[in-house]
Amino acid sequence: MQENVYRRLQQALDRHPVGFAATENGADLRFLALIYTPEQAEIVARMDWHYESAGEIYRRVTNLVDSEESLSRILHEVLSNGGIGYRRRDGELWAIAPFVVGFYEYQVKRINPELLAALREYWASAKTGPPEPGRPGQMRVVPIGETVKPDPKIARFEDVAAMIDGAGESIAILECICRKVKGMSGHTCERTSRNESCMAFRDWAEHSITQGSGRRISREEAHAALAMSRAEGLVLMPSNSIEAEFVCSCCPDCCGVLAGLRYSESPAEDALGNYLAIIDEVSCTACGSCVE
Repeated sequence: MQENVYRRLQQALDRHPVGFAATENGADLRFLALIYTPEQAEIVARMDWHYESAGEIYRRVTNLVDSEESLSRILHEVLSNGGIGYRRRDGELWAIAPFVVGFYEYQVKRINPELLAALREYWASAKTGPPEPGRPGQMRVVPIGETVKPDPKIARFEDVAAMIDGAGESIAILECICRKVKGMSGHTCERTSRNESCMAFRDWAEHSITQGSGRRISREEAHAALAMSRAEGLVLMPSNSIEAEFVCSCCPDCCGVLAGLRYSESPAEDALGNYLAIIDEVSCTACGSCVE
């Protein structure tokens, strides 16, 4: 019976563009069981990807909880375990969280050997079917904001510094879960010794602060963190949205996204970006500056 509950949750999660594929050996269900209780899984499986109030959700789960107040308590419990999306807009709003970037990253404060082992089993397990074609990418790569030539012409949309300035007071800095997971295996990052390097803005910032996975920082602190990421050669990867919700500072030896690109047959097509690097054979003097 419990397996059916987690299967319904897995199927709900897999309807998100990011997806959460089923495995042939049940590793997906074992991983979910470490984050959600059966009662919580049944409720979250009936939730929507669009943010809703507890009252709106309650109308779909009246056979599972006895009151809207009880539902609100359960939702907060799921939030504390990093298993749900949260916003505050004239009240509390809730939604299913995607797998990545979502409830996996929300485990950064809870990650332990048991959870890590279940996660690795899920990643390594054969899935029941191929990913659906045409799913939109969740992250994209932005230029560093500097070019070899003077007067760089980088659009504001691609400018991470402008993303910080446009976020108001809702900025949070978070631990990089990829780097933390690698560290649990004894790996030392080749690029940085910082644990906190990823940033969230607006709703995602308030979510991480409320959940406890991130801490509020000022714009000045955010710009300083961005400068450190640039100096360390980290790859800045924001969410693939008009207003970036987060920016990851990724390193090639720890980051799961960058590691996946290394195994891709066409990484330039898989890494979303608005720019394409080419060599101008007329202007190039082979100075080597772009290589560095």
